[in-house]
Amino acid sequence: MRHIFIISALTALLSLFSVTASAYDIAVENEGVTFYYNYSADGSELILTAGDWNCYTGNLVIPDKVTYEGKTYSVTSIEDNTFLSFNRLRSVTIPGSVKSIGASAFQGCVVLTTVTILGNGLTSIGTKAFYNSAVNSINIPNSVTSFGNGAFSGCKFTSINIPNGVTSIAEDLFMDCGKLTSVNIPNSVTSIEEYAFYNTGLTSVTIPNSVTSIGNKAFSGCI
Repeated sequence: MRHIFIISALTALLSLFSVTASAYDIAVENEGVTFYYNYSADGSELILTAGDWNCYTGNLVIPDKVTYEGKTYSVTSIEDNTFLSFNRLRSVTIPGSVKSIGASAFQGCVVLTTVTILGNGLTSIGTKAFYNSAVNSINIPNSVTSFGNGAFSGCKFTSINIPNGVTSIAEDLFMDCGKLTSVNIPNSVTSIEEYAFYNTGLTSVTIPNSVTSIGNKAFSGCI
């Protein structure tokens, strides 16, 4: 009876692994790199998703359009966890067609130093999107209007410009960014949430008149 149970458990685990390993709709090669995508809900666009990135090292340029089986699709978002803890990605270029970067998309990418965002298509950066990565250079376009909690927590950049359309600096957004010494907060911001700049290297900050609330320990640890 015990042997039957063990065999059944192993079968279930192998089945789960099989589903996880192929959890994408299509794989398309672009300039020698295989990218993995899911279709959008209506099937008209593509979402970059997790796949077998283990064979890839270095600098990644995400395509804005993909042709598959005679049809061309725009790549409009990066799914949650797409590059989670991938430790060989050094830089990434994100095309203007991408509107959103999902939660933990680049979390734990410990050698990812440079993020280049093209155009003004991006509107949102998800929770912990770059959490504990090595990012020391990133340009955030003015089209971005929202950040998820902890999106840049633990990053290595020294300065940051918050886009004019952002109304709230999210919880933990720059927490533990020890090298961050300069930040530009625009007049569109009305709230700075708790722990937003906790334990950063800020030496001075100008808070605009538009800000009506500052959360608990928002600037705590800025020695």
